[in-house]
Amino acid sequence: MYENNLDRSSSSRLPIILSLLLLFFLLSGCTSPKAENSVDTIQEAASAPQQRIIEHAAGQTTIVGKPEKIVVLDYRLADQMLALGIKPYASTTYIGSLELPYLDSDALSGVIPLGDSANLEALVEMAPDLIISRDSKINDDLSKIAPTVILENSDDWRTGLIKMGVVLQKEEEAQQWIEQYEQKLDEARKLIATHVKPGETFMYLRIQPKVIRLYGPNHGFAEILFSGLELTPAPGIESIDKAEQISLESLPSFNPDHLFLEVGNSEEDLEAQTDLETYAATSVWKNLTAVKSGQVYNVPHWTISDYPLIKENSLNLIVQELTNVE
Repeated sequence: MYENNLDRSSSSRLPIILSLLLLFFLLSGCTSPKAENSVDTIQEAASAPQQRIIEHAAGQTTIVGKPEKIVVLDYRLADQMLALGIKPYASTTYIGSLELPYLDSDALSGVIPLGDSANLEALVEMAPDLIISRDSKINDDLSKIAPTVILENSDDWRTGLIKMGVVLQKEEEAQQWIEQYEQKLDEARKLIATHVKPGETFMYLRIQPKVIRLYGPNHGFAEILFSGLELTPAPGIESIDKAEQISLESLPSFNPDHLFLEVGNSEEDLEAQTDLETYAATSVWKNLTAVKSGQVYNVPHWTISDYPLIKENSLNLIVQELTNVE
């Protein structure tokens, strides 16, 4: 009797099982294409080039993917890129050359030189992926050639480096570079303190044709002396924002113990040097403390700019002059 009941029970469940199997196959057939389509959509999205919108001095620029052929229209922008471990594809030159005087001669080897001023037709033929410039006036013309980002001077060069890091997706490298520079400053302060007496004063002066320009603690080379290395500015310098024209006769009122001196620039050297020789023959100049003690240090033109590798090499120059340590 038990066996008969089991057969009946199994027979009654069979239609139910068959119905469930049929429903499963029907549902599978309906949902499969959708699932496949979803997978295809995900794969397409993953393979699509990434788009980023960059805010800059001339507006917004959309950058698609990772630019490879990057053109910079100022050697100082190349300076920033090198600090982040990237070489530009092409760059304008410094006095006709890409051998920057403060870097190893091969630092920009392989980079296409564009001359001191770029030719737009040459840029068109080059077909860059991205153009970076400091001049917002030519943004519209450049944007017709390739996506363009305008990075004008920042009040703080560190901010400028971080902005370049954002453009190149190298924000972490920018921050690391700044941290390493701050560490070098700290080491330099300690070394200089063993060679310079407390209270000795400093000045950074630039001689241009018929002009003597004095720089305050927030500009270029002087920023390293006073803000970075915390050396003592000569009396009256702290009140100067960036730069101020002064007379030869006013120099004794500053009378620094140490004088860093820049003469002219690439186009003014001869005339500015002649003016310096005239000043140096005067009793005013001869009686300056820095002159009498032989603590006048000539510095090259490139030190005046606020860009990372310029700052680093300017720091090295200061340490060498004040400590005689290479």
